[in-house]
Formats: sequence, structure tokens, C-alpha cells
Amino acid sequence: AIVAHALFDLGHERDAIDMCSLLCASLGVAVPMLWNNLGVMHLLSGKYDDAVIALHKVLMMSGGHVTALNNMAMALLAADPPRYEAALPLLHRSLSLRRHQPRVWSNLSVVLSALGQEQSAGVALARSMQTGRLDSSTKRNKSESKDHQQQQQQQKQQQQQQQQQQY
Repeated sequence: AIVAHALFDLGHERDAIDMCSLLCASLGVAVPMLWNNLGVMHLLSGKYDDAVIALHKVLMMSGGHVTALNNMAMALLAADPPRYEAALPLLHRSLSLRRHQPRVWSNLSVVLSALGQEQSAGVALARSMQTGRLDSSTKRNKSESKDHQQQQQQQKQQQQQQQQQQY
């Protein structure tokens, strides 16, 4: 699967999709994330129907796969014409399972706006921005905490070295 991702990232989309398809076929329905990755590769390649098929398999295996729910909604929104009504329950389901998803809130705001529900779209967009800020703030705090811990460890090591040198 890692090789397929690397191939895809290097622009060898067809080879990556073929490799991922072979893995999915050989493993069957055992690995939902692999099917999700195949769906995303199809989505990014503009093969929306193939993306929907692969992502549908993920959701048949694991209806609570929040990433696949959002990816399926994205595939439906990318279709021509966009399938807003079909994407809406997928986004709601994803958020019912995990509320803290800025991208899903943003996608929900797009769908609601397209369906003429401007007030609800505004609420979803605000939630997306709020959740995104919390996300960055949490990451920054964790990073600062790690930096602080590393500094403390370095200071302890220096003190120990100084104590050892004194003896």
C-alpha cells in the first residue's frame, strides 16, 4: 500500500491504482483502509464512479468509517452533476460519529449552501473554522509542551554531567 501511495504521489496514477486494486482483490474485504485509499486515488484521478464503488465497499465493511464517509461525500460532490442530496446524510453521519472534523464541517457548509440552506451553511462554516482553530491550537500546545519537556531533559542531563565532572 505504501508503494502504491508513492507511485501515485510520483504521478504514476494508473500503476498505483492497479497495484492498490490488486491488493484489494487479493485481501478481499479484510482491510477497509486499503479500499478507502483506492477510492481516494480514483477520486483524485477524476474517476468518481470508481471512487464511489471502492468507498461503498469500505462503508459496507465499516459503516462508521468517518474518513470513508467524508471521502464518499467528496466523490458525490465531484460528480457531474454534483449529488448534494446524497452527500448530506454521509456528512451528518460522519459528524455524528466524530464532531471534531474541520474538513467535514466545511464540506457540510458547501452542501447546505448548494441546497439553499444558507443559515445552516453559515453555522457549519463557523464550526469548521472554530474546530480548525482548536485543532491548530491543540497541535501548537502539544508541540510547545514537547519542546519544554526536551529542554527540561537537556537541563537535567547537563546538571548530571556537571555533577559527574565534579566527582
